[in-house]
Amino acid sequence: MALTGRRERAEPSGPASASDHGWRQWLAEGLFPVAGPAQPTARTVLAVVAAVAVGVWLLLLRQSGMSPLDTVWAEDGRVYLTQALQVPLGQAMFLPAGGYLQTYPRLAGAVAAELPLRLASETLTMAAATAAASLAVLIYVATAGHIRSRAIRAALAAATLLAPVAGNEMLNNVANVQWYLVFAAYWVLLWRPQRLPAVAAGSGVLVLAATSAPVSALLAPVAALRLVVVGSWRDRVLPLAFTAGLAAQLGRIATSPNPGDVGAEPGQIAGGFM
Repeated sequence: MALTGRRERAEPSGPASASDHGWRQWLAEGLFPVAGPAQPTARTVLAVVAAVAVGVWLLLLRQSGMSPLDTVWAEDGRVYLTQALQVPLGQAMFLPAGGYLQTYPRLAGAVAAELPLRLASETLTMAAATAAASLAVLIYVATAGHIRSRAIRAALAAATLLAPVAGNEMLNNVANVQWYLVFAAYWVLLWRPQRLPAVAAGSGVLVLAATSAPVSALLAPVAALRLVVVGSWRDRVLPLAFTAGLAAQLGRIATSPNPGDVGAEPGQIAGGFM
């Protein structure tokens, strides 16, 4: 006996819609596309090293006046280097400066304190310039899922170092590496690397950003959205690292002797870009 019934109209083939895969997958694919670096080769490593070296050279060249290798910015010497010479590293790392944690400057100061003092200016300057150049290269890599053009990604990385707003106190100043960290952290939170070394590097940058700059709290919604829409635990490592760093920062601000000193008010932040 033949079975009869209404034949369902076949749907035309095409791109998957939000209803096909659910809104979480739709957001994950749109905002957090999978794009990780391939297996690194010797040529790739050399290219990265060369790019960082060029970035450092540009930053040193860009600073006018006295050589950046012969000078030390105010807080770099007065706060981070001086306190690193006075107290152990474990204690210095948790000393608030301006009412909040500043992990990267503290690390740079600790390194400078372990070397002969005559090398302090070179050490702090190179710590700032190398960090900024390395973050620019990381931005080039992390934006691959959103920006297919290598030329545009290279332009974005170059703009990170050559932006007009970075032409004054941000140059070769470990106290202001936090601004490079915050910008890089935004792209890292959107990045979904598939290789563990890349995940580890991204996590380190996010922890440094969160524990060096209170303004990184503005990125919390991005981290929260990623935790909601991505399914893999590997993809959740980055936002979890950021969340842990931000919790440490907020906890230190809350227990700071002078929490009112935290310079993260919107007016102060906007004024810094004028």
